[in-house]
Amino acid sequence: MSGAQLSSGYIRFFEPDVYVEASPGLATIAGLTRSETNRLERRIVPLDDLVSTEDGRRPEFLFGLDVFELYRDLYKRQYRFVPREEQRIALFAGQSRQLAFTEAVFGGFPADEQLSHIVDGFVDAFEPTPLRPTAEDWFKVLRNGYGSPLSFTRYSLNADYWWSTDPTLFVVDPTSPLDLIDFWNVRQFKRNVLAINLDWIPETSSFLQEVVERNFRPLPGNPHGVMVRTTMEFARSISEQKARSICESVLADAPKGSWLLKPWYDPIWHDHQDDFTVQPKRALVSATRSNLELPVASDDKNSVRFRSISPEFAERFGGSEARWVNVLEVRDYGQREGLALVLPSHVNDPHRSHIRLGAQPLISSREGLVLLQHWKDHGEYLTFQTGRDAISGWLERQGIQSTPSDAGRISDQLLASVDGFWRAHILSNPETLQLLDKMSKSVRTTARRTLEEYPDRTAPVEEWRRMLARRASRHELPAVTLDDFVRAGALRLGISLRCPNCDRQNWYGLSGLATRVSCSLCLREYDFPQGSLPFRNTPWHFRLAGPYTVPNFAGGAYATVLALRTFAMNLGMNDNAITYSTNLNLDFDGKPAEVDFAFWYRREWLDSVRDEPVFAIGEAKSFAEEAIHREDVTRLRVIASKLPGSFLVFAVLKDALSEAEKNRVARLALWGRTPLPDGRPRAPVIVLTGTEVFADQSVTDAWKQKGGRHAQLASHASIRLDNLRTLSDLTQQLYLGLPSYGSWLEQRRRQKSRRRSSHGS
Repeated sequence: MSGAQLSSGYIRFFEPDVYVEASPGLATIAGLTRSETNRLERRIVPLDDLVSTEDGRRPEFLFGLDVFELYRDLYKRQYRFVPREEQRIALFAGQSRQLAFTEAVFGGFPADEQLSHIVDGFVDAFEPTPLRPTAEDWFKVLRNGYGSPLSFTRYSLNADYWWSTDPTLFVVDPTSPLDLIDFWNVRQFKRNVLAINLDWIPETSSFLQEVVERNFRPLPGNPHGVMVRTTMEFARSISEQKARSICESVLADAPKGSWLLKPWYDPIWHDHQDDFTVQPKRALVSATRSNLELPVASDDKNSVRFRSISPEFAERFGGSEARWVNVLEVRDYGQREGLALVLPSHVNDPHRSHIRLGAQPLISSREGLVLLQHWKDHGEYLTFQTGRDAISGWLERQGIQSTPSDAGRISDQLLASVDGFWRAHILSNPETLQLLDKMSKSVRTTARRTLEEYPDRTAPVEEWRRMLARRASRHELPAVTLDDFVRAGALRLGISLRCPNCDRQNWYGLSGLATRVSCSLCLREYDFPQGSLPFRNTPWHFRLAGPYTVPNFAGGAYATVLALRTFAMNLGMNDNAITYSTNLNLDFDGKPAEVDFAFWYRREWLDSVRDEPVFAIGEAKSFAEEAIHREDVTRLRVIASKLPGSFLVFAVLKDALSEAEKNRVARLALWGRTPLPDGRPRAPVIVLTGTEVFADQSVTDAWKQKGGRHAQLASHASIRLDNLRTLSDLTQQLYLGLPSYGSWLEQRRRQKSRRRSSHGS
């Protein structure tokens, strides 16, 4: 990898809030964009500008808190009193080449004269024991539990690691800057790591064997005899041959199986999208947490107010532009699904978000919304965008103009009528949609043909009751009742009467009933037949209202809503977060195009840095035999060329694609499998059929119930359908007849290899 690619990988993994440029030009090489329009907006500063000094005042840092504030607070509250036991605090100093190692392990202070107040404050407050960077003093600190400058910087911080790992002894060459950087970083994704100095191996070999033996014990809480083993990890400057030689000599007498050799460093700069590659995740480091219930303002501003949280020891004001950060992790719990709460990370995006009031920027990261803090206990005011506005703004920055279409308004009205995806389950049944569509088209049938007549067809209440009874017999969960459709505004109850004058069937809502009623065709009044109603065959009928009156399956809105619901609710054990927009008219490079939906998708992880949201665009179709046409496929391919890495979704309400549809979509899927320079597929295609969009609880359960190849794929414990890469791979196998992505990639590699061999010969 080039240096630029490596730095890009580091930035993606760590998602820095601010940057200090060690030498001019590095930020540009790393792909970062400066903002100099406002002092409070700056997130990149040169190293020479990091510390500002004014005559008679203590130096100030442009980023972060001066640790002197912490020293002063700790001294006042704890260290000024005479302790009962000796306070063991170490401070390493010296001129040997080992000093860099001890500073990486225990911390240290810069020799810059303008920062001398920090080391003076540390010495005055804590009276540390001066030590030399030798194996003897390193061992002394470990044995006796000394505090150090680095341990003070961790004061009150909690690090939540994604998973517990066995203890690691990390062997480094103290003269290798790369080794020391790797050790510094490894503590961000491994909990128990101890650095071992390569030069001190002969003097510390007995200690290393003792550590390995002491850790070799049964894993607590595991009844299967699993043992804790120490990992011997060697930094990248040390060859594997040398690493094996060291382990074989130092750990020759250690119990068999008590240690593992790891002669490589975890490639944290790579972004693996599958669930089969174990990729480290950085720890979530926080000083304090607060759970807030933030009611969104009922007006159109979608705004929230809250007070930020701050370190207790920090001064109220300071010169730092970003003294600390608040990270806001927003969950809507299904209440405001239309808001843009899932956003792509833009740690190096020059676009400034308009969510936050004030001059300081808001950074979207995988951890949450990052708010740089300047003042203590600062009040925050945020205004959330709608999903449509956020996606349209992002598309504009990609060179694509977008406007909502009429079909999108119908989809939005449908979602609003059922109060979001959670209650959209009332529509997740093909028979229900067929009945709704029949009622949206009033028809008159003759002996030869069916004629469209007027858009107010009704259906007897009893027909609805029988249909819902059939749904209940299939044990659908949650159960669906007539009241669900009434509350959604889909059905209005009334009476169907035949006019005695023109023999026209009329429907009267509850509010239109009277002792005399008027015919809608001949306009003549007649008496309400109070004594001659057909009481056995109930005259009570339902009529559609609102967006449900739109014919042709609500203009395709049913398919759009159910497709989005699948991604939001039915792909995993937890509901997954999406920021979505329904139908958009796109315009780019002089080419108009339309998509039925677009969304950012992120699967949810508890207590962990989450996945980077992925972007998807889709086409939703109903029950037509030939629903996906050539122009649909061509349109999505053109859009995908403009947005490489985006997912393409084809969602239909029918159970399978026709052969012609399979061929069209399969050609697009093969084109989309081509890897981009960063290894991602160019445009992964996902196919959803009625099996997925009508699933009661989860697509995995629906596949198991369907049996056959579906059940076979869903039965693997390692299969996670909430990973869209996996969902794409499996649906292409099921509905397009394509080989798995892995086998296709291997075949592609072999073909390239044969071509190269043939060309060489």
